[in-house]
Amino acid sequence: MPEKLSLSLLGKRYEISLEGVHPRTHKEFAWLSERSTLDVKELLKAYLEKCQECAEMQEALEKICDKLDQH
Repeated sequence: MPEKLSLSLLGKRYEISLEGVHPRTHKEFAWLSERSTLDVKELLKAYLEKCQECAEMQEALEKICDKLDQH
């Protein structure tokens, strides 16, 4: 198993280190690399959307905690 996940988008090359990740991650990346029809842009878009969703949830939770601390 390679120690990096490499991909190219719009002529730029990106590498994501896999060193020290959860063992299941290696299996999932191997599964993804076997799929020639995988659209990496769609995968990254879904990942970024999930990151945005998590950031919004954390901000909402912080606001709730602040309100609770005031009472």
